[in-house]
Amino acid sequence: LFNIVVAWGLLFAGFLSDGRGQRVPMLPFMVGTAFLTNVFLLPYLFLRQHNPGNLAEETGKEVSELEVQATAFCEKKAWPLAMLVVFLASVAWGCFGRGEEYGDIATRFSAVVQMATSSDRLAHSFLCDSILFSLFQGVLIGDDMKRRNFTDEFAGNIGRFLPYFGLIYYQLVR
Repeated sequence: LFNIVVAWGLLFAGFLSDGRGQRVPMLPFMVGTAFLTNVFLLPYLFLRQHNPGNLAEETGKEVSELEVQATAFCEKKAWPLAMLVVFLASVAWGCFGRGEEYGDIATRFSAVVQMATSSDRLAHSFLCDSILFSLFQGVLIGDDMKRRNFTDEFAGNIGRFLPYFGLIYYQLVR
């Protein structure tokens, strides 16, 4: 679960260009998100301005070389595909890794359900992260579509309303 939540947080790096023209740059928040997920992403979403402008319009604000390189890297189609591989590898490991120690898939699934329904604070934090990431996804995709003049409503709706996989799909087709 941890790897999936962190990969989901890192998928938001595909919106690093959202930081252009903002009061605060997005890059430091994305680095923090890799370690403490919503502890860093929530403040960024609170501090950011609605960004309906076109990406081609320059803001005149100085952008560091690191931000330019990070944005270019995370705008590539390989980024969401890499995060999809992390998701699939995490699920495969959760289902089949160390079978002699953790049992079969049914045993593992019941352990996850037991964690989620018990008072396990870590499991609850992952659930909260997932719910919040689902909401962030819709907000950021809407702004990104306006900024890029991206008009594919089907891709936008898939991206906004299908958690995790919709974000991957949107980043691949935008």
